[in-house]
Amino acid sequence: MGVRLRHIGAGCAALVIGLLACAAAPQAQPARDRILDDVRVSESDGCAFVTISFNFPVRYVRHFPYSQGNELRIQFEPINISPEDREFLFERESLRPWDREIAALLEVAYEGDIEGGPYLTLLFDQSVTFLAGQGLNFRSLSVITAAAGAPTPCTVLPPTPKRAP
Repeated sequence: MGVRLRHIGAGCAALVIGLLACAAAPQAQPARDRILDDVRVSESDGCAFVTISFNFPVRYVRHFPYSQGNELRIQFEPINISPEDREFLFERESLRPWDREIAALLEVAYEGDIEGGPYLTLLFDQSVTFLAGQGLNFRSLSVITAAAGAPTPCTVLPPTPKRAP
């Protein structure tokens, strides 16, 4: 009987040591280590639609210049950011769209490290006329420009999603 208790005691000790080793293992990092998720450019009826997707909800605040230029800066507010992800808000990062020719878009840069920010800055390879605003959901912002070579500027943002009753 004494031998059996020693085996049980040794087994429990091994279990406790294993559990302590697992508890001391490094914790997993947050799944999101980037602010920007994706930049998509599409064209319809001579208008280029740029959708910038984020890894968390955002709310459009304002943009400048108001309607034309080769640089567009959009101010927005992050919504419901987890404590683990807050540190990423003060970083800088950028994405380049796959199809740059449609909207003359060179780069989209997230600037979380400047006063009054965060800002999203879009750089174009020429002066363009644009409209900017909230995307179709609260995880994106939208910009519309005339497609390269189009004769007139675009004047309509994509339709706003309908709210559930």
